[in-house]
Amino acid sequence: MTQTDADAKPDKEPKRRTGPVTFTKQVVGELRKVRWPTRRELVTYTIVVLVFVVLVLSYVSLLDFVFAALTTWLYAGFSPEGEFQALPLWTSIATGALAVIFGAMGLMRSKGD
Repeated sequence: MTQTDADAKPDKEPKRRTGPVTFTKQVVGELRKVRWPTRRELVTYTIVVLVFVVLVLSYVSLLDFVFAALTTWLYAGFSPEGEFQALPLWTSIATGALAVIFGAMGLMRSKGD
């Protein structure tokens, strides 16, 4: 039976660690190869990132507001005298469980794409 490349054992010994001075020299050498963005590109990229962050922040804030309003409406309890009663602990646990379930469903859905 012949020996395949997968069965062959490597003849080389493991690479040795690089010292801090050599590492720093290599890092500086690699950084010299980098194409750094111009000032105009940097400003453009920064604006794009900030706009995107504001859009995502707005979307998440809107969802937070809607879910808070729905949760308050769903679980709010008032006494016959009209005073607000504190929500029982189970409502917080149920809301958290629903959030975990819907989050897991979203993760499973995104993995399938």
